[in-house]
Formats: sequence, structure tokens, C-alpha cells
Amino acid sequence: MDEQPNVSPEEQAQYDEFVGNAYALIYGDSHESIVERLSIDEEPIQALAQTVTQVVRRVVESARQAGQELSSDVVFQGGVEVLEDLAATMGKLGIYDFSDEELEQATYVAMDLYRDVEIEAGELDQQAHQEDWQTLQQANETGEFDAVMQDLQAQSGGKEPGALSAAAAQPEQAAHRGAGGLLR
Repeated sequence: MDEQPNVSPEEQAQYDEFVGNAYALIYGDSHESIVERLSIDEEPIQALAQTVTQVVRRVVESARQAGQELSSDVVFQGGVEVLEDLAATMGKLGIYDFSDEELEQATYVAMDLYRDVEIEAGELDQQAHQEDWQTLQQANETGEFDAVMQDLQAQSGGKEPGALSAAAAQPEQAAHRGAGGLLR
């Protein structure tokens, strides 16, 4: 029996719109400058993380300007999908092929960069972020990432988050609160 995703139709629609808007940005008029940005930096993990952070920030800011507040789960899961897509693009273009560990590292770097941008903009609850980060570290230490990634896959409508081992909640908590706002 297939497990049903733990997302509402509204959350799924918000996720689909977030990812669609991110891809429109990436593969639209900005595509050449994004590819250039991905290939300029001698450190591909940093280039990927910075580019993902900028794309996610632009999509989130556009939604805010339109009066729509995106859920932290949507931002996190959408950000992971964007990161994986850009990493695959870098591989296809011969810029860089990421290992699973490097994708994980890029995810952490992107979360840190995004957090810093959100703090600077006055948009981040630092206490909630600190709690999320502690939970993430605990999941890493206890080896519970596989179970968390399965839950994230279920929450994202069955989309495979790939080899990334990043999540903000322990498996038993994730079903109730999802990614918990790591990217917000």
C-alpha cells in the first residue's frame, strides 16, 4: 500500500508554485547569468549554495510582495529541489559533478547563507532557527537522516529529495511539523 503524503492540497499547491516560480527564474531570462554564477567560483559548493540562496530569496520575497507568506516547509523542501536541480545542471554542463556528501554540505551552506540573509532582512525568528539547527544536529548524530528523508519525500508529494541528508526534525516529529523552518 502506498503511503499518502503528509501535506494538504494547499501546501502541495504552494510547493508546486514555489518550485515553478524558481524554475521560471532559473530557466528564464536569468539563465545565462545563473550558469555564469555557478561556473565562476572556484569552490563549486559555495557557488551552488550562494546561487540557491539567491533564487530562494527572490522567490520568497516575490511571494511576500504579493501578500503570500510561504510555509517554512515549502521553502525548505522547494529549496532542496532547486539545489538538486542546479547541481544536476552543473553536472550536465560539465561544470562540476557533486558527490552525495558535497550535496549535503551545499545544503548546509545554503541554509546558513539563507538564515543570514533572512536575519539581515529582519524576517527570521532566531530562536526558532536555533531550535531547528539543534534538532538537525541531533538527527545527524543519531543517524536518523534516512527516516527523516523518507518523511520529507512523503511531505513533498512523493518527490525524491535525492541523496541529501538534511532535515530539521527527528522522524517522529517531522510528521507533525515538517522541515520546521530551516530555510526561513
